[in-house]
Amino acid sequence: SEINRGGLTPLRLSRAITLLESSVTNRMSLSQIAIECGLSSTYFARAFKVSTGLSPYRWLAQHRIEKASQTLTSTLLPLSEIAAQCGFADQAHFARVFRNTKGVPPSIWRRDMGSTQPADGTIAIGTSVEAAPLGALRKSA
Repeated sequence: SEINRGGLTPLRLSRAITLLESSVTNRMSLSQIAIECGLSSTYFARAFKVSTGLSPYRWLAQHRIEKASQTLTSTLLPLSEIAAQCGFADQAHFARVFRNTKGVPPSIWRRDMGSTQPADGTIAIGTSVEAAPLGALRKSA
């Protein structure tokens, strides 16, 4: 894998992404992540953007929306619970960011994507979708 001039090494990028993914729930600061990667905050932020095309903040915001999107289509968890699991301050913050990113509120997006899974991820016995793979439960466009 080629390193972008001024970017992070593959090992540091992998470490940074792992830390950012875990910061969805444990709220690590940018300076803490930079220290874990052995870099100053300023250099880390610049090098991360060179490597990914996004600032660490933008990358994390995009990751939270992706995680929320997957959760919306694979469970019937309440939006407030999804918001908390994905690191949003509250349901209103989640709904606002989701709508700004996806163009529709999370409840409408979930409806249109056809989430049919119960909150615990199981499928009720005796239903017509009992043996269907998860991807097959989505409505076709």
